[in-house]
Amino acid sequence: IYESADEKAIITLLAHKVIQASLEEGIKEARFLLQDWLTMLLLRYNKEVGSFKELDLKFGHFQNLSNLTRYVFALFKAPLLQTENMETDRLTYLQWLYTGSCSSILPQMLYPNMQGWADLNTVMDVTLSLNSTSTISSNSSIFVVDSLFAIIIYYTTKASSLPYPPPPNCLLMEGIQ
Repeated sequence: IYESADEKAIITLLAHKVIQASLEEGIKEARFLLQDWLTMLLLRYNKEVGSFKELDLKFGHFQNLSNLTRYVFALFKAPLLQTENMETDRLTYLQWLYTGSCSSILPQMLYPNMQGWADLNTVMDVTLSLNSTSTISSNSSIFVVDSLFAIIIYYTTKASSLPYPPPPNCLLMEGIQ
């Protein structure tokens, strides 16, 4: 494990490997491969940094890998690796889409970006975790979630006086377009 490793390149290569495994050996085997890969990576990392008393699951010593476990979990939960009620055409489309995506786009397809806005023209938090704790602890009044397939704008009660939908000339809408 190298400190200079790029988590987006890693998850892109891993997604390609898992898709290939799902085509050759089936979805169940691909899921096992993903679990084994993450387990081995976390064990090796914790062995290298010497943190076996309390396992570090977020790569605390390597800031550039801090979201890797989140991306792997998202890949594990992606429709691509689900075995129930998957239409063949949809599965083929997802395989094509994921393998054809570059490392700057694929992670966002797996785990959407969320931003917090104070108002329609002021960004407060550029990158928030996609969970309820982030929205509760943030002082933002508007949240924007971008998954590349859909953009969701969520107004909290703090934003009740702001116009909805946002006007086209505000920074929030300019950033979306």
